[in-house]
Amino acid sequence: MLFRSLRLSDLAIENTNGINYLKVAGFGASGADGYIALGATVPGKFSAWTLDANGVLTVAPNTPPTWNVLATSAAQPKLLLSSQGAGVATTLSTLGSALSVNDINSSDTLSVTVQASAGQLRWSAAESSSSSLTFSGTQAQVNAKLASLQYVPDNSGDPSISLTVNDAEALANQTLYLRVPNTAPSIDRKSTRLN
Repeated sequence: MLFRSLRLSDLAIENTNGINYLKVAGFGASGADGYIALGATVPGKFSAWTLDANGVLTVAPNTPPTWNVLATSAAQPKLLLSSQGAGVATTLSTLGSALSVNDINSSDTLSVTVQASAGQLRWSAAESSSSSLTFSGTQAQVNAKLASLQYVPDNSGDPSISLTVNDAEALANQTLYLRVPNTAPSIDRKSTRLN
């Protein structure tokens, strides 16, 4: 592959029919000017690029990350956590579908924040609990953390968990709505002995 040095004077932005192009002097075939198609806006990160025979480098703008999570709503259906009620830890990825993120740029560093409206979250049984947790890493590292994410409700009711993933260019939000059943009361009956 042939590389050459570029000077600032070799570069210019041109707009044709609403498409932005980065003009690179002498970048195309036989020393002709080359053009990098940037789309309607100039992207930061890019998802993919192609170079055609005329020296036109097309850069696809960043594709935001997405969540893979079972769809729920503030109305029905909510995910039923456990028949045990409050105080019992549930691994969220076991509730009907895997909890994970997708990013076309799988080597990007992603930052994930999970926040509970009530109760506590923890990355695993061995880690400390909080109402809000953050983790950064590659897609594989983030998904490994999410696979073990646990929620411990403090009361019965309908809490929610806010999910945010950020790739430093764009973010995606999702909300997981839960149902924590009421814990039935118990009677502590002391035995009595009649003489």
